[in-house]
Amino acid sequence: MLEIIIPFAILIVVLLILLIMSNFKSKKLEIEVERNIQDRRAVVNFLNRFVHSISTVDNIDNAIISLARYISDAVHARSLCLCLTDSEMVTLSVRATIGPFPSFKDFDTTTEYSKDELKTRNFPLGKGFLGKIAEGKKPVLITTKNSAWLANANPEAKINSVMVVPVVLEREIKGLICAVNFDEGLTFTNSDLDLLVSVSGHTTLARNMIETYDHMGEQQRIHQELEFARTMQSSLMPTSTPDGIKDFEVFAHNKPAMEVSGDFYDFIKIDENRHLLVVGDASGKGVPACMIMTMTRSILRSLCSNFTSLEEILLELNDNIFKDTEPSRFMTMAFALLDEKTGTLECARAGHTELLIRNNIKKTVLPVMPEGPAIGLLPNDLGLTFETFSLQFEEGYSLLFFTDGITEALNEVDEEYGLQRLLDIWGDCDLDGIDVVNAILNDVEDFSGDMPQLDDQTLMVISSRKGK
Repeated sequence: MLEIIIPFAILIVVLLILLIMSNFKSKKLEIEVERNIQDRRAVVNFLNRFVHSISTVDNIDNAIISLARYISDAVHARSLCLCLTDSEMVTLSVRATIGPFPSFKDFDTTTEYSKDELKTRNFPLGKGFLGKIAEGKKPVLITTKNSAWLANANPEAKINSVMVVPVVLEREIKGLICAVNFDEGLTFTNSDLDLLVSVSGHTTLARNMIETYDHMGEQQRIHQELEFARTMQSSLMPTSTPDGIKDFEVFAHNKPAMEVSGDFYDFIKIDENRHLLVVGDASGKGVPACMIMTMTRSILRSLCSNFTSLEEILLELNDNIFKDTEPSRFMTMAFALLDEKTGTLECARAGHTELLIRNNIKKTVLPVMPEGPAIGLLPNDLGLTFETFSLQFEEGYSLLFFTDGITEALNEVDEEYGLQRLLDIWGDCDLDGIDVVNAILNDVEDFSGDMPQLDDQTLMVISSRKGK
């Protein structure tokens, strides 16, 4: 009898342990999901409040402090420091701190700081923990899991994780953001670092616009605002060719109709094998379209740090944009998830123009229109779905994304360029890569003649080069 009871009791204990572990993992997953949702909302709230603050503040220092507070809230930081460079871009000065931010010596006990540096909280690029990271221009996440640096930190500061993100514009260091959490708080994750990187670029724009508003007239402000927005947008737009894609060629080009564009394209590396290729077109033109474009790009990049599936990403993106923008603001978008390991391309469309698949050997073009509404146009509660399709992307095939600024371009007699002309030139063209992009843009320009460009024009071409 005892021989039966003992194994049975052991089995019961094992099952209880497994149940407790399962509940623990479930609770942990639930907390992580909730935090990710809060992160996404924080991005949108930050961007909305940021836009409002730079148009209303009359004190530069207060505006920068407000900006630091918004960033701190977005990344769940217990304390945060925002630094800006001087006019010679050789010294960083602390312009705002949120919470109990550690001293320079707490970060690095091996570096000697002068009394003036500690008193004014100014430090040169390349010196000490923060100065060296700023000079390197790359974001850094330090936790107890990679704590070699913590050996040189003051243990009394009880720092449990640190994120440092240099603020870079046009390859020049403009500032630095350092976020800190302590032993009693949450530990920063890679998702938090991605989030901080996404919002950090607005620091330079805020600084420039606020300082400009302080001494410029209204017309000068409008002109300078457009220039700042154009510079920021240019810095966010990736190069025309993404890095790290071996067996495929990807080329893109954006041609704004005004100082700033509501169109954008992006290349987002999901993991070692997968890349998300995106083209978008915001409703409207000018600065309002640029802002919704910037917001959409930032949210999309933050969502991709926890990539699930292409449709899930689109649904989450739509939910965020719909809830936090005006009804008249939305984005049409085209997506391609490129998997180099399997050689497949999964595509989706959100109210965008046709996706054009070309057989380069037969010179035939097939327009494809998977179902899906524009991002931010309708709520998810209506039961929205985004149709996706996958194809084996073999050598001899290409995919073209374009915005309606191409097909709706007008000539001097108000005739549209139209889809058929685009199909004809791409179908007959013997060029590859960026050459075919330029050929299409030149054809549109020749068609329009002296008619001014009325809408942004963006193209992206994806081609397989396996076997080449």
